[in-house]
Amino acid sequence: MNLRAEAFAIFEAVFSHPEHEQQELIAQRCQGRPKLLEAIQQLLAASVRSKGFLEPPPTPQKIPNVEGYSLLHSIGEGGMGQVWLAERNDGAYQQKVAIKFLRAHPSDLRLRERALLERQFLANLKHPGIAQILDAGSTSDDVPFVVMEYVEGEPIDRYAERRALSCSARVSLFLQVLDAVDAAHRALILHRDLKSANIMVDAQGQAKLLDFGIAKSLASDSSEHRSTAMLLTPATASPEQLEGKTLTIASDLYSAGLLLYKLLTGSEPINFQGGLLEHARTLARTTLPRASERFDSQALSLPAPQAKAWQRALRGDLEAILAKALRYEPELRYRNAREFAADLQAWLEQRPVQAHAGGAWYRWRKFFARNRPLLAASSTGFTALCIGLILAWQQSQARLVEAERAHLAKQFLSEMIASSDPFATTGSLTVAQAMDRASADLSTRFAKQPLLQAELRIVLGQAYLQLNELVKAERHLTQAHTLLRAQQQTRGQALLQCLTGLGELHWFKGELTLAEARFLEAIAVADAKDPAQQWLQSQARGNLAQLLVDLGRIDEGIALARTNLDRWQMGPNDAKQALLRKAELLGNLGYIVSFKPERLPEAITYYQQSRAHFLQALPNDNLNIASSLNNEGMAWLELNDLPKAAQLLEQSLAIRRKQLDRKHWMQVTGPLNLARVKARLGQHQSACDLMQETLQNAVLALAPKDTTWPKIAHGLAFVSYQNQDWAKAIAFSERAIVMTRAQGGYEPRIFAELQQWLQEAQREMAAAAPKAAFVPCDLSWPQ
Repeated sequence: MNLRAEAFAIFEAVFSHPEHEQQELIAQRCQGRPKLLEAIQQLLAASVRSKGFLEPPPTPQKIPNVEGYSLLHSIGEGGMGQVWLAERNDGAYQQKVAIKFLRAHPSDLRLRERALLERQFLANLKHPGIAQILDAGSTSDDVPFVVMEYVEGEPIDRYAERRALSCSARVSLFLQVLDAVDAAHRALILHRDLKSANIMVDAQGQAKLLDFGIAKSLASDSSEHRSTAMLLTPATASPEQLEGKTLTIASDLYSAGLLLYKLLTGSEPINFQGGLLEHARTLARTTLPRASERFDSQALSLPAPQAKAWQRALRGDLEAILAKALRYEPELRYRNAREFAADLQAWLEQRPVQAHAGGAWYRWRKFFARNRPLLAASSTGFTALCIGLILAWQQSQARLVEAERAHLAKQFLSEMIASSDPFATTGSLTVAQAMDRASADLSTRFAKQPLLQAELRIVLGQAYLQLNELVKAERHLTQAHTLLRAQQQTRGQALLQCLTGLGELHWFKGELTLAEARFLEAIAVADAKDPAQQWLQSQARGNLAQLLVDLGRIDEGIALARTNLDRWQMGPNDAKQALLRKAELLGNLGYIVSFKPERLPEAITYYQQSRAHFLQALPNDNLNIASSLNNEGMAWLELNDLPKAAQLLEQSLAIRRKQLDRKHWMQVTGPLNLARVKARLGQHQSACDLMQETLQNAVLALAPKDTTWPKIAHGLAFVSYQNQDWAKAIAFSERAIVMTRAQGGYEPRIFAELQQWLQEAQREMAAAAPKAAFVPCDLSWPQ
């Protein structure tokens, strides 16, 4: 960025501040750079001489009226406009509002486009933490304006200072900001200018996010952000924003981290010095100081005793959270605002935080911190706790005598439950009724054997997962986890199985962040020297690798799956078991690699190797074979070999229909995948029938938040588009787009497909051309 552009960027950033603050801010940003300082001073002088030649301020003389409102006085200015306080004058009711006159002239198409874009952003955002748009239009001079909710309050930093908010109270207030930022991100909007001046707090303590003047749509192409690259606040911008790189939600989270750092310490981690690129290079080569090291008690107006306690509170977890939010590398920061908020909430509740790589001792410290009032109730509380732990250990030794007697009963029940697993047998699923009966009296029957009860509930929970009975699975797995924690079980095979089951449960429910946490915990507690736990740990890694794909972290997933395969030793003496495990690892790697289009032939090779191992150990109508056929078929579809894809997917679906009840999730994905191929082949009636089957099964099989629903909407849009049923193509494309956005993330390729189908279908409808001949297809979204 040249000197003039850099000067203009800093000028834009400080212009919105009161005049008495501008010179101080400019001096901070231009230390040691007299030429830059001189350029900015020239801009300020020119602005004064021309009464704002860069940003002509709308005044009551220039804008005589805005219909329905009376202008009172100016309440702020920024790079994209001037804001006036106004009130309604139409007699309907009294209300003060803020009217932002957007600095866009008919001759300046770029600024006018940004002005209109901000208006659209505000219209799309409905959240209590975001100032709401009430009206919009253009004046008689063709100046766009937006009528917004007037937030009568003060910037978040001044609010916290004037009310002498504590450290924890500031964190709680900041959580409101993250909630608003998350709402914007879910609507696919980057704010790009998160700073205290753009976050007002009203008298009720509600934080409101303002000013989307330089916001950016995540759905737009990457070139759009460059058109507003100079419109930033250097001191609160992310490194990639300073460098003019493509931005993601990680950029907003970095700016949010800077805001929290200033709220909690009273200072910036590093003062802005030099130019934009110079400051970015400083950030790249500098480890940011810990929050406790930059703590400024005078800036926070704290007396000495309170200051010491505050500084202690910053050490440890809060510093780890801030460090993660402020990583130079975007991919190493929090993945979204919800994850950032979850760690802060955990800190408030004295629970372990994700950003802190703590071990067992760290978790114990958190336990004591949470329960300090209870433990302090008696001077002998700690001693009693230690004695209790010793007694629990002695009781666990006594249980070993009982374990052998219980073994036969557990083995019998486990074998009965295992027979309901459709991956392990081709038999009937009616054994689920026996599982329900066995579940009824577990609590009373094994009340005095809590560990045995926990193990039985884990087996039950995992079996219910295979049957897609998520409510029953959740009941057993959560109760098992509670029992294990009550018995101080921090490691071992039972805990490993329980955590893996809970991870799968969250995954099936669409709770991906929780699923990842459970899988990571399962991997961490496993004893790799124990052959049984080694395989369970490997399964947890495989699950996590696939989950990473759903989270959009494909390269991480591939690396983990490759490591998982390389680490696996053919330990079991049982040759069949060895074949099955190797087949599973190969199939897992193939599935994840297939998400890289250039590596699809490699994925097909893994699938074929996996299926060869399965066929040596299993009948050819086993569901593992069906999954392998399905995955290879989808790879051939991506390679555009439609006949090969149809052949494999038809074989897979035939096995699934034979082995599974309609309410199993695999009965949804099977017909859905084949329907896409049939539509591509022009076999529209078959495609319609398969989508009808998909919808009927989905109603029975899927939870409301299941991540498969947007894929179903996408499939319906595709089939309708291929069938040239333009009305349905429009309806299902719009639904798929909305559902994709609501999930907080999307694959750009899929989103681009939906946009293309929607636009083409709309053009066909608008052309009023003779209606295309299509196969009547009675598809409608389930209520």
